[in-house]
Amino acid sequence: MKLQEIRQSEREERKEERREHILQCALDVFMLKGLDQATMKDVADASEVGIATLFRYFPTKKQLAIDCAATLWKREFMQLPIYLPRGYDDMDGITQFQQLLEIFLYHFQKTPEVFRFLEQFDNLVHNESVGFDQLDEVEDILRTLKEPIYQAIEKGKSDGTIRHDFNVELFYMTSMHTLMSIIQKFVLRGEIVRSDSEVTGEAQIRLVIEMVCGFIRNK
Repeated sequence: MKLQEIRQSEREERKEERREHILQCALDVFMLKGLDQATMKDVADASEVGIATLFRYFPTKKQLAIDCAATLWKREFMQLPIYLPRGYDDMDGITQFQQLLEIFLYHFQKTPEVFRFLEQFDNLVHNESVGFDQLDEVEDILRTLKEPIYQAIEKGKSDGTIRHDFNVELFYMTSMHTLMSIIQKFVLRGEIVRSDSEVTGEAQIRLVIEMVCGFIRNK
């Protein structure tokens, strides 16, 4: 490889490292301040880059938010083994499935800002009329995140712990959206009327997980 090519390769590597650094800082800023309230200057300051440099990497806040969403979901996939208990591979299918759903509860307890950001990102996508083609990377990662759940369901069908007579795609989409919705309700809006305080959010999320598992559990 020629010296010029080596230097070009090094420049591209540094450029990608800076881009990833900005994305991580932006994600932290968005989750701390909120996607609506955070500014590009906030991101530039947190990243320790000039505002002009930030705009060279990400021409709009919308594009930065889209890339942050992809980064967040990618991070969740990479960290998946950390959330799963020891001996996960030896569990039956329905137990594996339940353990995967318990990750939602973990994030509700430990990192509620994740759900706050995702709700605000959904609103941005809707309000800014972001097209499907602009979300291809996000969707690719979401499809990857589906794989462990589908694998647990197939294992459960094979070992007899999960029934066969249901539409897996319909079940997956409905259960995921239900969990996301109830968690975002408690993270974003909390208790609205006095009766909301009679049962904790955690207890309700646990019940939803039990109901979802109960629907596919082989009796």
